[in-house]
Amino acid sequence: MKLNTIVFLFLISTMKLIAQSTYHPPLLIPLSLAANFGELRPNHFHMGVDFKTNGKEGLPLYAIEDGYVARVKISPNGYGKVIYVNHPNNITSVYAHCSRFLGKLDSIILQKQKESKNFEVEFYINATELLLQKGEHFAFSGNSGSSTGPHLHFELRNTITEAALNPLKFGFDIKDTKPPQITSLKVVALTKKGYQIPNKSLLFPVKKNSKGFSISNNTLEIPANFCSIDGGQALSFEVNDFIDGSTHTCGIYESHLSSLGDTLFQQRMDSIYFDHSRFVNSHKDYDEYLKTKRKFNKAYKVAHNPLTIYPINQIGILTLQPGDSIQLNYTANDVKNNATSINFTLKANKGERNNLAAYYAPSTHFIPDSSYFFQGDNYSIFIPAFTFYEPVKKLVDTSYPNLILGNQKDPIQLPISLSLKPIASNVAIEKQYIKVNNSYIKTTLNASNWLTSETKNLGKINIGIDTLAPVIVALNFKTTDTLLTKKIVTWRITESQTEIIDYDLFIDNVWHVLEYEKKGSYLIATLPTLTNEPHSIEINARDACQNTGSWKWRGWLSEQPIKEESPAKID
Repeated sequence: MKLNTIVFLFLISTMKLIAQSTYHPPLLIPLSLAANFGELRPNHFHMGVDFKTNGKEGLPLYAIEDGYVARVKISPNGYGKVIYVNHPNNITSVYAHCSRFLGKLDSIILQKQKESKNFEVEFYINATELLLQKGEHFAFSGNSGSSTGPHLHFELRNTITEAALNPLKFGFDIKDTKPPQITSLKVVALTKKGYQIPNKSLLFPVKKNSKGFSISNNTLEIPANFCSIDGGQALSFEVNDFIDGSTHTCGIYESHLSSLGDTLFQQRMDSIYFDHSRFVNSHKDYDEYLKTKRKFNKAYKVAHNPLTIYPINQIGILTLQPGDSIQLNYTANDVKNNATSINFTLKANKGERNNLAAYYAPSTHFIPDSSYFFQGDNYSIFIPAFTFYEPVKKLVDTSYPNLILGNQKDPIQLPISLSLKPIASNVAIEKQYIKVNNSYIKTTLNASNWLTSETKNLGKINIGIDTLAPVIVALNFKTTDTLLTKKIVTWRITESQTEIIDYDLFIDNVWHVLEYEKKGSYLIATLPTLTNEPHSIEINARDACQNTGSWKWRGWLSEQPIKEESPAKID
């Protein structure tokens, strides 16, 4: 607790220091958001902001402050081509999904790729090697990695803790005059640890009128059996924010639940630790998300939720008994303090309360603070404590090799360790892999030659076999062409079972950078300037089960071959 307090105070002091300074914008077009900090995403919070780039790639990116390039990562996944720049006051800026880089930075990246003979690289740079001045152009925006469209994903982090900070708290000029909008609220019955009691929830629409937001008769009535011996009730709210000049739906920055001036619960999206990001599954009403795909922010905190987005210790659980009522106010606001409120009374009807002391038995449910181990002659499964956010129905079938562990729709926080004995087959064990819900997961062989892996998904577990090599097909030219006039050439690569783990391009037997764009299954190469003579191009690609596919070509680049003149006849 003392360490967390020190870190929190350090973050606050850092934000106060930087908020006083003026950063150079990362783009020189008017800044417009497609997504803000802390939005509720599948299995994670959005840890930065997405700046629009007018639907284009290749816009210049600028250093927001003096600093130095500290880290570079090039990958077909995640942030794609991403640069980390360290600045004074322990602030790091992050530019993700880039398309290309300039000058010395570009040269260093290319050198690292050549040294490792790999497009995918990650490395750290000495503080004095690649300095940037405030406003210096060093890269271009793009759509690399897991991006779904051209934009700049931009982050600010605490350099020491690497906690993500809300960039909109640091003076970037974003016009925002629109307050958040409340569309629904939900009342749930809870155990004393904040676990939802099955079939004890009610959804209420929220209406907007000239006076603001309200519910029918300004009163929510709940059945008496929403009350219990040692549990309580709580609320969650469907509330979205909107920003001037954008049609995108954003997440809220801050909210308060209070009663007669006393704050019962508060959330504020100032900073989120990366190892806490998956706890979004505990913060949002996941049950409602599964049913309707609607995103409700809980106005209460479940046990074992370590998120630091809650500034006060109040956990938001009410303790109404039959016949009780309480006056409540919920207020949501954005970074620019545009606020929306709703006032209402929550009333528990008279009648019999729910007198069950326990709702989840260890014999029928996985309990969050317990660990589990299942072992047989052909398998072993280990589930660490605090893997589950709330109790989950214990659905287990260990009929090897087709196992079932829980419902794939239930989210988990920590990886589950799996070990399976390879199936008896004439197929080599190197061609076997573990799959969960019919999808490949990274698999290795342990000392006993068992297949081992980790998964963050529940559901069906079995063994797959991959003996098929990746298939490579020329995309913007024909393999039968004997002349290539394009500077940039592309291929489509198809892997039907596992995933591509290695890919290499050789021109005249010399290794060259080959870019892999995973989301489109593209291989991309920029051809060098070569002499006017026949050249060979070869690509080798290998999947996770060591199946290798190849593609070969031989011909001329850019220019027609010189035809030899027939010797003149001598009479």
